[in-house]
Amino acid sequence: MYADLTVHAPGLPLFDAPLDGNVLFDPYFLVEWKLLGRGLISATHPPRSMLHRPPVWELLSRAGVEAGVVRFDFTYPADGQASIVVSNWVGRDNWELAEVHPHQGSGLIVPESLQEELLAPFSDAVSFDERLFHALLPGPARPRSVHVALEIRMLRGSLDIDQRTFDASERVLRLQPTLQFLAVYLPGLDEVCHAFWLYRFPEEYGEAKPPAADVAEFGSVIDGYLEFLDRGRRGSLPPIRPRPTLSFSPITAMKPPRTIRCGVGGTAGSGSSLLRVLRFRTARSPSRCRITIIWCRRSPTSWV
Repeated sequence: MYADLTVHAPGLPLFDAPLDGNVLFDPYFLVEWKLLGRGLISATHPPRSMLHRPPVWELLSRAGVEAGVVRFDFTYPADGQASIVVSNWVGRDNWELAEVHPHQGSGLIVPESLQEELLAPFSDAVSFDERLFHALLPGPARPRSVHVALEIRMLRGSLDIDQRTFDASERVLRLQPTLQFLAVYLPGLDEVCHAFWLYRFPEEYGEAKPPAADVAEFGSVIDGYLEFLDRGRRGSLPPIRPRPTLSFSPITAMKPPRTIRCGVGGTAGSGSSLLRVLRFRTARSPSRCRITIIWCRRSPTSWV
């Protein structure tokens, strides 16, 4: 369950931005970008009012299950959605390219008593972890085209928001030890795939493939990003007994979404990391290569 942006235009009801292709090239997005830059329209992450059915965390909460959610779409305002909510209106992500900035005020965190603790990982006082970036692009730095510079900016933004989201999720589980269900959305992989797919699979682009020097430098970025997510997935979960169920759900445009489950620190497949199993399940397109984490203390079927 996801959306891109909600556009606010004077005199018109809220509507979704039609971002059906690569956000770097989509002509609709480029037109809207110009309008956003001139202040003629504004954009936000989609509020709860744009979703016309209850999300899973609301359904579980209504059924008496102690549920939480971190940075999924439609989580603003956070009030009444689940036992613990970190809205995706918190933090800076790559939608700052479209002038979408962190929201200030109420409706960001539930319960309000945890607001200071759960907003802390997204504070500007917490600096970007340069070690994460240099692990993927060790350098040395060299002149870049405008487009490549934008791709690198997207990589930094993706690493930053996903790392902060992992930190916030760890705090949620520590502060709410009785939580039965937690859904976490990590937007970075989708954005990194859009930006770096052509370097990972240059043979699919024929004569339009990127220069060999760029392939050599950027070809391992997607694989490295998946390993970063895998480390964060295992590191953000505290030692809890009984061992909870953990599910990753990749959303792709090429196939129906598939969910793979494993225990904390466990693996899926024959000795392979869970994310290595997912790595090539998006066929030849990066479209909608999105990752969510579903953490359950017990099997969801026991709630039915």
